[in-house]
Amino acid sequence: MEIVERSCEIFQAKIVNNNIGEISNEASMQLQLGIILQQVGSLYKWGKNDRFDLILEKTFGISEATNKTPNKKARCDIYIEVHAEGEDKPYKVGIELKYFPKCEGEATTDNRIAILEDIQNIEQYIVNNHIDLGYSYVYTTNENYARSDTRSSINLGDGVEVHGGKCKSETVNLKGTYVPQWREYSTIEEKSDIKKSFFLLLQVNENDVCSSGQNIIIK
Repeated sequence: MEIVERSCEIFQAKIVNNNIGEISNEASMQLQLGIILQQVGSLYKWGKNDRFDLILEKTFGISEATNKTPNKKARCDIYIEVHAEGEDKPYKVGIELKYFPKCEGEATTDNRIAILEDIQNIEQYIVNNHIDLGYSYVYTTNENYARSDTRSSINLGDGVEVHGGKCKSETVNLKGTYVPQWREYSTIEEKSDIKKSFFLLLQVNENDVCSSGQNIIIK
């Protein structure tokens, strides 16, 4: 979706150029990206009756328990509805976010599992017709997530085919197959230190969910 992709490009540029509010955790990432999405989305309201609605922490009931949501009551980080004049139904988009700053003792394998859990939930949102299109959006300052030569048991590196993942304590199964395409940016800070930022915008659509021949559940 052009609105989401353009908004993420703006968010990334603001991060790299240090002209956005501090991103200290996932909640601040959600807030800052939400503001940009709202501003960009309003520019696409061309018709008199066009609407762009954004909801944070939208609740969804899902028909199949997931690793992240065993009780089948999910919350989507950012939910968007685009109502175009003349269309019978809105176009619905869900975005799940992850922010992983590089730090000592970081549990990178557990964090990779968390990304897979987001993708698994997005698949369920589509299966249950809550959304038409979904995104897993990841921001990190640790390049290990983007490296395809990682020694982690779960590889989400650039260009690697991802079907799911397994570590000692957890297995995440996905309906689709995904190929992460990471974007890397460098910023020169004080004393010539170089800060690297990595972003992943992974799209999940109906074709991904139905790739195994399963049918979409209509409710």
